[in-house]
Amino acid sequence: MFISTGMVVESKVSESILDAFKIRTKSINEFITNRLSEKSEKTLYDPIKKLKIGTFDTHFKTFLN
Repeated sequence: MFISTGMVVESKVSESILDAFKIRTKSINEFITNRLSEKSEKTLYDPIKKLKIGTFDTHFKTFLN
């Protein structure tokens, strides 16, 4: 729930916020495995995929539209 407005957040967004640490930890481990090992095909400078973690701001923008 937003403290300032009292609006309730969608369950998808709240789950994303709660799981953010797990998602980021998994991404870091994949980066280390795929980029820093000797047999990796990707280099350290290849682009990284963007994580789609919902936030309160995400919810508020979808609410306004």
